Amino acid sequence: MGIVDRFDHILTKFLMVTSSSLLLIITLVMFIEVVGRYVFLHSLPWAGELMRYSAVWLVFLAGGLGVKRGAHISVKVITKRFPRDLQRSLALFEYSMIGLFSAIMLWQGIKLVGLTAHQLSPSMHISMAIPYAAVPVGGLIMLIYGIILSSQTMIKSR
Repeated sequence: MGIVDRFDHILTKFLMVTSSSLLLIITLVMFIEVVGRYVFLHSLPWAGELMRYSAVWLVFLAGGLGVKRGAHISVKVITKRFPRDLQRSLALFEYSMIGLFSAIMLWQGIKLVGLTAHQLSPSMHISMAIPYAAVPVGGLIMLIYGIILSSQTMIKSR
């Protein structure tokens, strides 16, 4: 197992554990909020905010896993009928577009975090840079997986 494969494995494992943990947090907080609101007639002021920010992080982290697994939008039904060389060229083009989109997301996300760092969230009073940091982190993860997949495709074409 090479360094890239080991890094890929560790990153994937980390994303799976983190995504599962975020989903568990969302589920538990939602359960506690529903019980609190309808049984005890008391709502937690920070629950909705925590669930929302956790969901944002979950989406951006799972987006990276989607790139790794090829779960993004593409037309595989048509491209599978093409010759192998053309399929590889289209796959490289696809990964290039993912890389471009991810790089823009990373770049703009960093600017967004800088703009919102001084703002505090209404209920939890945390820096808004924390929820917005999901954008550049997700972009970086998608970019990494795009690079890994394109390099694997280029190696296969040799």
